[in-house]
Amino acid sequence: MTLTPDMGIDAGPPSGYLFVGTVNALETGGSTDPALAMVTANLTVTRRGLPVDNLQVLINPAPPSVKTVLVETVAGSGVYTGNWIGFQGSFRLTVNANQGHANLIEDVPIGGPSIQSVTAPASGAIVDTTMPLAVTWSAAEVAPSCAVSTPSMTFATADDGSYSLPAGALTATVQDGGPQPSWVAVTRSLADPIAGVAAGSQITFSVEVQVPVGLRPLPYTPPDMGSPDRRTPDAGSVDAPPDAPHKA
Repeated sequence: MTLTPDMGIDAGPPSGYLFVGTVNALETGGSTDPALAMVTANLTVTRRGLPVDNLQVLINPAPPSVKTVLVETVAGSGVYTGNWIGFQGSFRLTVNANQGHANLIEDVPIGGPSIQSVTAPASGAIVDTTMPLAVTWSAAEVAPSCAVSTPSMTFATADDGSYSLPAGALTATVQDGGPQPSWVAVTRSLADPIAGVAAGSQITFSVEVQVPVGLRPLPYTPPDMGSPDRRTPDAGSVDAPPDAPHKA
């Protein structure tokens, strides 16, 4: 069952609604330019333990004053998602129950951590996957949550500016005859509670900076021996030349 404010129930006070969401600002290529960050947001809204649909969810990055609409991509899920380009460090959240009801949330400020600068490894560095890798970063403040990750592993750590990835945390791969690029990322997060609604309502705001790296050594690729009739004869065997006469 899904609750909809216009299905014969009163929208009720905002304190009856639970809002839990995430916002992730992603910087790739080692960039720390806020204008290039790709921001993805999702918000799950429930009431009485059931998802609430037919809401209008607006995010207003500060600045600019252009509002982004989070859309319920799966009808009846109560999950609203959206994305935009550009990281402003904070935004304002408005949730309207539609059908003439007052806003459940109106221009509530949500703040996140600043963009960190990853100082090691350098962008494009060649990394030895058989050795530990020192990862360092700097930021304007200390975030409550931090993680260092690779495409296949994530390690929680304190936001103290350094972490040593263990050997094997990165795996070199070859595709189409060439080595495939990889990356190391530092993600810093904080959970910002939403006042005036159900206890436990919060937005977890994360900033992730990915640094591209090359990997060595590359995995061994056996040589192409070609078709079976071109393979080297087994040791001890003697193949007569194609035109050699056969002895009686």
